[in-house]
Amino acid sequence: MAGVTRARMTRRCRIERDASLGTGAGADPLNGPLAPVWEAHLADVPCYYFEPTGQRGEITGTRNADLYAPRLLIPTGLDVTENDRVHGIYDRDGGLVLDRTLGIVQIVRKPDHWLLVTEVVEA
Repeated sequence: MAGVTRARMTRRCRIERDASLGTGAGADPLNGPLAPVWEAHLADVPCYYFEPTGQRGEITGTRNADLYAPRLLIPTGLDVTENDRVHGIYDRDGGLVLDRTLGIVQIVRKPDHWLLVTEVVEA
């Protein structure tokens, strides 16, 4: 099964990390947290991006919303945390496939891959 999952990872993504986390830099003038400083952490990470549908829905009055969380499969063993984010998904030739920034909500560790549950933070 490991080869099948890895074979699906035909895209590449860039994972960014907040460089100001854990530096003890303090707070802003209003005593709030500092704005994040996003820097490239991992580049050209093999991935498979998909958006499952039909997971759950919400009906409020006259509006129906189909809610989903975009998912990303990546290889195991990478230094990735829920504090990181995914910025852009590319094909093997470097062409942009998805121009969104995805925050990582949850990392589900599978035996042969990691499943990142994400949310769009910048479109």
